[in-house]
Amino acid sequence: MFPKGLAISLPLRELRDVVLPGSIFDARAWAGAKVSTDLAAAVDLVVRVCALLGRRVAFIYRPEIFTHGETLSWLHQELGGIEDHLSISDGSAIKLVPGLQNHMFLYAPGNERHLNDFRRLVERAPEIIPQLGLQINSAFSVRHCGQTCRPKSLLLQAQVLQTQADNDLRKFYLNPNALDTTSVGRSLKSASLAPGGLEHFKSVTYVPFTGSAAEDAPFCRMVARMILRSVGDREGCLLILGCPTACRETLSFAERVTRLLAGIQSSGIVLPRAILDQVLVSNALIDPSLFESMSGARALLLHDTFEFWRLCPAYYAVFDQITLVLPQSRRRDRASLLALLADAAGRVPEIVWTAPEQRASLEMRIAQQQLHAN
Repeated sequence: MFPKGLAISLPLRELRDVVLPGSIFDARAWAGAKVSTDLAAAVDLVVRVCALLGRRVAFIYRPEIFTHGETLSWLHQELGGIEDHLSISDGSAIKLVPGLQNHMFLYAPGNERHLNDFRRLVERAPEIIPQLGLQINSAFSVRHCGQTCRPKSLLLQAQVLQTQADNDLRKFYLNPNALDTTSVGRSLKSASLAPGGLEHFKSVTYVPFTGSAAEDAPFCRMVARMILRSVGDREGCLLILGCPTACRETLSFAERVTRLLAGIQSSGIVLPRAILDQVLVSNALIDPSLFESMSGARALLLHDTFEFWRLCPAYYAVFDQITLVLPQSRRRDRASLLALLADAAGRVPEIVWTAPEQRASLEMRIAQQQLHAN
């Protein structure tokens, strides 16, 4: 893999406030740059893997200016024989360097802006994908010139869990008529549960949301139905909803809860207007030690945009069951995606497909809501 080293390019909008020494720079110049934690994690992962392999790494600023002639010759000379280029992409662009083997790493599909930008990019310029050799931690495929094109998938995974914020667990409450005020306020004012407070539950299902997951109505509908089932559950089953990841680090807990509740509200499922003891909302990725204290079954439910590569193998080992939720409309290669997650988690996950509701079903649900309101 990358036998003569790796050239890396970064998304331009993440570099607006970063001062760089030139068009070619090394990891030392990158250290301490003020960028998103998602990009920092992706770069750190790639650099660490290259270091383990003994591969040289060089960063390219704005590779799109090196198209041909003297500028391209100068770039190849400065790269010193490097033959592989990785475009770490936010979805708005995938950079290609002529004369190099190009690869892609869409590092934050959980950010709905990134995912939407990538969708538009593929629709407008599908010819980019066939020019890629590898896609890191993804399994996207496109149709181009009557053929299905899918770059080979490669798993790069964190081997240790990154430092997380202290877990703050609050009880779930949703009033669809007062999302920002009553709903968020009552959830945050409910007493924070200590880690020991989970031990009396017989089982737990953990659903870490991303921003893209909160915008996925069929996924939110599935989770809303899980919440509804928990209301009548008398066997001590706990449901934990993680606030959306892959969004701005500056968002407060209240703002993250708002995004989560807005997604659940969009499902159209009518939920009891009560504080639910068996449904919790978490401010950050749950520390695995909280699950290890529970003697019952532990399940992990992941949206397909969750950055699974950021979890180490030991984190997945805590769970008895892992389920991956896939929208039918997503351009994915199922076998490749299963292989990626199976390698990351140490087992083959269960797959659940979601699809938009049929119009008749939608109209029936609206009628039920109106009847309930009356």
